[in-house]
Amino acid sequence: EAWYAEVSREMLERGSILTVYWNDSPWFHKPPLSFWGTMASFALLGESEWAARLFSTACSLGTVALVSWFAGRTYGP
Repeated sequence: EAWYAEVSREMLERGSILTVYWNDSPWFHKPPLSFWGTMASFALLGESEWAARLFSTACSLGTVALVSWFAGRTYGP
C-alpha cells in the first residue's frame, strides 16, 4: 500500500498522469486508475495516510452499494 501511495505522490509531484514513476524510474506494472484516484485525493486533501486510503475505501463502499442494489432487484419482493 505504501508503494502505491508513493507512486501517486511522485505522479502528483511531476505532474505526469500518463507515465507512472516509482523511485524516479518509469513503472508500468499496474494499471493507473487507482494511482489517478489516489493522486486526486492527494491534490484535494494533501498528502496523508487518510488521503492515500480514501480512493480504495470509496471504491469498496461503491461495490457494496452496487451489490446490495443488484441483490435487492434480483431477490427482492
